[in-house]
Amino acid sequence: MAEENRESDTVGETLRRTRLAKKLELQDVAAYLCIRARFLEALENGNTKDLPGDAYAQGFVHSYAAYLGLDADKTVAKYKREMSGKTAEADADAERIEESESETLTPKPAALIVSATVLIAIFCVWKAFHANDPVVVVAAPESEAVTVLDESYPLPEQTAEPAVKTVVEAPVPPVPPKKPQVPATAEEQADGNAVVSTPEVAESAIPAQRAPVEEAVENIHVYGQHNVNPRLVLVANEASWIEVRRGENILISRVLNKGDRYQVSRNSENLFLKTGNAGGLDVFLDGELMPPVGPKGALRSNVPLNPDYFIQKEAAELDE
Repeated sequence: MAEENRESDTVGETLRRTRLAKKLELQDVAAYLCIRARFLEALENGNTKDLPGDAYAQGFVHSYAAYLGLDADKTVAKYKREMSGKTAEADADAERIEESESETLTPKPAALIVSATVLIAIFCVWKAFHANDPVVVVAAPESEAVTVLDESYPLPEQTAEPAVKTVVEAPVPPVPPKKPQVPATAEEQADGNAVVSTPEVAESAIPAQRAPVEEAVENIHVYGQHNVNPRLVLVANEASWIEVRRGENILISRVLNKGDRYQVSRNSENLFLKTGNAGGLDVFLDGELMPPVGPKGALRSNVPLNPDYFIQKEAAELDE
């Protein structure tokens, strides 16, 4: 019973208990899901203020629950109920604080009446003691005569000094250092598909058909690096959301920015792709560009990530 999900437990407690039961380290889970460990820890501890936003938090809960083998949709629904309950409780606390402050700041009618009566009594007593006081008139002092002399003493003329213009030379912007380029091999120059790479990129270069040499390669992220020597590689030519499943388990669920790529496992059994921008993905098989899974902006699901599927798709388009 200790390892089963209890209805009284929060979503964070359920996720933490399940992870510990499976003997998984938080850092390993975070590296696999491409989610920061501090966000997963915040979910387990219920620290919603440490999460980037409600929409992101729901996505984290969905991916984390699916990875642990839980019902992802039910877990997300329970998380939403918990968040709505916390919001209602926070609003009720705010209303109680406002009511208590208004009651403290607003004086009672009885206090107002007593204060007014005391002020009137003080004024009457002061009036009674000072009713017969003589009125003292203070005469204004006579103003002294001011004599104006006809003669004037002008100030000595000041010689105007010519204004000195200060010329400030604009600083010359430094020339940014050029990154050392790795020359292409003789075979690559002969094929005409040479790709210039920089030492910062440790992974293999993107296939030559779509290699944007002029773009900043340091902003490109490679996911699925544990899939060594992949046959299929998904490269985003614009921002595209992808989700790769193996059966019911979600392997990756995130947005690929332009230039990002995902290395698909060579084990293609029960491996399917879902994307919200089919035309925003370039599919490479053994380094060659395959036909797209759909037009730009189109939603596609249950696309087999199987090399034979794309080979047959390419052959069918060539026959047409």
